[in-house]
Amino acid sequence: MTPLMIQETVDKRKNVTRRLAGLAEINKNPDDWESNGWAGSWGGFAFNHKTKNATRIIKPRYHAGEVVYIKEAWAAIKLIDSVKPRDILPCNYYPIWYKGVPDWQQHGINPWPGGDRGKWRSPLFLPERFARYFIRMGEPRLERLQEITEDDAKAEGLRGKDIATQDILSDKPMVYTYAHLWDSINPSHPFKNNYWVMVYPFELVEKQGR
Repeated sequence: MTPLMIQETVDKRKNVTRRLAGLAEINKNPDDWESNGWAGSWGGFAFNHKTKNATRIIKPRYHAGEVVYIKEAWAAIKLIDSVKPRDILPCNYYPIWYKGVPDWQQHGINPWPGGDRGKWRSPLFLPERFARYFIRMGEPRLERLQEITEDDAKAEGLRGKDIATQDILSDKPMVYTYAHLWDSINPSHPFKNNYWVMVYPFELVEKQGR
């Protein structure tokens, strides 16, 4: 998630996300496939090819009730820039910075705010022990990307503006705004191609309650 999307989640305006993961084969030609819904015995969603005798089972990455942490861009003290994330000691030993958090707020997060911030690191490599936020997943479902409704777009954290560029789009529908946001995040999978996506509803939970 981008820093702004993370804030929308924390403020409980964003409570769903759409993902392409696991659907690469289907989305080579999304119009060629139809979904037959949940195939319980296989633990995934069944797809049938419309013209060929072919079936695929797509398993969601997350399942209802599963608690996961939000990954965000981060940095540790410059002194340990060469240390791999898995080898960095917990936060009470070194400060951790989070991208998008103003400097004055960082002082409330870091036990050592005077530390010299090192390089920004990818969200992909944020260890769970450094995570600030956790979410509990709801029941996943499959949709075509263009099936998103105005209410769905609002649940993605949109509020009448594009949260990727901060452009005010008050005269545009939420779906248009979401399409613009999607394309800015997924330039190689444009909204106009109407891909299949896995839709994951979620709720913010306290870290201690995991």
